[in-house]
Amino acid sequence: MSYNVKGEQRNTGRTHFKKGFTPWNKNKKGVYSEEYRRKISDGGKGRTSPMKGVKHSDETKQKIKKARKAQINVSGPKGKPWSAARKNAQIARNGKPYIIRHKRKSVLKNLKPLIKNGKEYHPLWHEIRKLIYKRDNWNCQECGVKCHNNIRINCHHIDYDVTNNDFNNLITLCASCHAKTNFKRIDWTLYFKAIQNNKEAEIIKISV
Repeated sequence: MSYNVKGEQRNTGRTHFKKGFTPWNKNKKGVYSEEYRRKISDGGKGRTSPMKGVKHSDETKQKIKKARKAQINVSGPKGKPWSAARKNAQIARNGKPYIIRHKRKSVLKNLKPLIKNGKEYHPLWHEIRKLIYKRDNWNCQECGVKCHNNIRINCHHIDYDVTNNDFNNLITLCASCHAKTNFKRIDWTLYFKAIQNNKEAEIIKISV
C-alpha cells in the first residue's frame, strides 16, 4: 500500500511505489562499478553514532530509570507470581537444605530447593541419578540407545513418586522414551517393574 500524500513518511514499511511496480535494478548484478561501490563503502566509514556526545537532562534520566524499573522479563519467571504448587512446595520444604553443584564438588547449602513441576526432589538427587546412569551403563533401558550429548539422558521414577529413591524404583531412559511414560502410567509402572525384577533374577543366577 502506497502513501496518499507525496513526500509523506511513516515508520510503517510502506513506500511511495504503487502495487505491482518493479524497480529497475531488481535481480540485476554488476549495475554499479567497483569504483562507485568503493566510494559508497568509504563514505560510510568513520561515521559516529547520532547519539554520541548527547547528554540527557535529569528529567529524561528519571523517566528512563522509571521505565526500566517497570519492565518485566517476559522470557523468564522473573516478575511472575508463583503458582499454588510452587508455594506449597516451598512451605513443605521448611528450611531443608538442597545441593549446589560447583565444578566437581557438591555442597549442601540452605538456599533454593530442587523443585520441578511443583515436586520437591531429594537434596542429593543429582548424585543419586548419576549412580543409576552408571549402573545402567548410560543406556536407555527401553530402546537401548547409548545416551550422550546429542541424546539427553533422564532418570525415571518407576512409581512416579519423586520421594521414593530406592534404586529398584529408578531406571535410565532417554528423553524420547521418558516423554512416552507420561501416558498410561499404570502400564509403564508394571512394565518397568518387570524389567527390574528380571535384572534381579539374572544377578542372583550369576552370583549362584
